[in-house]
Amino acid sequence: MERKAVIGVVSSAFGRDYTVAPRPDLPNLFEGPEVLAGRTGDLVAVFIPKKAEIRNAARLLARLGLCRLALPSHTRCVLVYSEQEAAGQLDPRHAELDFHQVAAAEARGTLRDTLHTNSGVHRLGSVTQGTRALVGRRASYLFEVSVNNGGHWEPADIPESVGVETPPSRPRMPPNLTLGSSPAWERARAFFPGFGLEARAEGDGSVLVVEEHRSARHSSIASLVQRQVAPGFWLNFTIDNGVPYPTAWTAGLIVAPAHPGYGLDPLKTFRAAAWAGWAVVRESDEEGTRALVSALTSWIREEREQPST
Repeated sequence: MERKAVIGVVSSAFGRDYTVAPRPDLPNLFEGPEVLAGRTGDLVAVFIPKKAEIRNAARLLARLGLCRLALPSHTRCVLVYSEQEAAGQLDPRHAELDFHQVAAAEARGTLRDTLHTNSGVHRLGSVTQGTRALVGRRASYLFEVSVNNGGHWEPADIPESVGVETPPSRPRMPPNLTLGSSPAWERARAFFPGFGLEARAEGDGSVLVVEEHRSARHSSIASLVQRQVAPGFWLNFTIDNGVPYPTAWTAGLIVAPAHPGYGLDPLKTFRAAAWAGWAVVRESDEEGTRALVSALTSWIREEREQPST
């Protein structure tokens, strides 16, 4: 069964007491769940793995991790897969370690029962408030860097809009990442071999820089940034029983020639990139890039030196 058909099956399996949104457009995420459904006391995010995620489960878990960081803590994350599409490549028993519930799309009765049974929400732990605050503070800063990066974006490109809210608390930060020797760096390169060729460490090792080639000029920033989202997640997080835990802390800088537009929401690219740990700036001279790297390095250092609350 193709993914489009699975999305239809899942959407129609919810009862009338649910409000169902297929392919929801969430403000801080490039890729959210395929279906989001809610009723009083129950919010369900349904993930239907893509072919690339079936081949490389690290991509699926990165999407799950970023969604759990963005969605309310009581959200129930359900994996629905097609037995035909995932045959021999996706192990449902392994997926049950990280999702609240798992069901096959072909088993319609079991699928409906799974979607309507919210007892599974208590099976996995919740994302800590400290982790949410950590991600929120970084996202707020990186969003501002993208919008105000020395005038490289034309003022007409940036409409007045609300960005990413800065949480008031100051959480405890994980250690800096020393690229080239850390388990996180090795893990990211193992999961995504091309990432180690594109990203380089700058400053004290806590800032990553990816410079897109001029050949990418006709690509959207969204497509350029999305390539870095999953490996960037694994540089900063690990997932244990479905819960993302920060293991190191970096800020990413993507230098790109493309225009930032994202349909009717031009700031969506900046917000989603910031949530994933990246600022996006237009290409400039080497001195301009160094100045931005210095600013990111200083910000992470200052955050680290402040006492947690």
